[in-house]
Amino acid sequence: MKKILIAITVVASGMLASCKKEALLTFDSSSTIYFTLARNTTEGSAIDSTFYSFVYSKDDTMRLPILISAMGKAETFDRPFTMVKEDSVSIAVEGTDYKIGPTVMRAGRLHDTVFITLYRTRELKDKIKYMRFKMLPNEHFQTDIPDRKLSSVARTVPFHKYRVMFNDFASRPPIWIDSYLGPYSIKKTQLMTDLFNFDFANDWQKPPYGPTASINFVLAGAYAMQRYLNEMEADGTPVLEDDGTKMIMGSVVQ
Repeated sequence: MKKILIAITVVASGMLASCKKEALLTFDSSSTIYFTLARNTTEGSAIDSTFYSFVYSKDDTMRLPILISAMGKAETFDRPFTMVKEDSVSIAVEGTDYKIGPTVMRAGRLHDTVFITLYRTRELKDKIKYMRFKMLPNEHFQTDIPDRKLSSVARTVPFHKYRVMFNDFASRPPIWIDSYLGPYSIKKTQLMTDLFNFDFANDWQKPPYGPTASINFVLAGAYAMQRYLNEMEADGTPVLEDDGTKMIMGSVVQ
């Protein structure tokens, strides 16, 4: 089932900035590195943070991918870049809560991925851990793209800063849409995870797709869950929430 759902939405995030891409960054910066998702053409998909919850996972570690890009031309050798944690806005501890790296733009590439390994600690049961990473210039790259000012909301999206938040307790996924998925409940998310191998933390929270693709992904999951609920009710065993009420999906899929 998950293969079908993923097939609906496998859209490379780097392709989001297509014909309008060059209009977004027009100044001369031949070797600048930045966080890729800040450059998404659609303002609604411009991203400067990721949230992950271990609550839907059986693993004690998570390799969180963060996309990076560079302007200019690709080189024939690996180019390390500098990415540090801003201690003033971070409470996660390197080595205990997470590990970075390696931080390198590989040879022949202008787009790559840096992985942040998150560790499942006891503290995550009670609090959200977070850290903000900042890119610094080095001998290979500049970091001279000004923050992106959004016209739709009064905020900016930085090209050289990225925040990661994570916990280990149940919380409503940011991409949860009531009109498709109905009222949020922990039981419903656990059922969708068990039945269809959904990964709310990775696939749903802030996926590196465009808004339309994200909506299609949610819609596919909602229809699948609605069919399951219909089948269970037809068999005389309707699925109930923990409070005894009947589990329902959103009005769009009913």
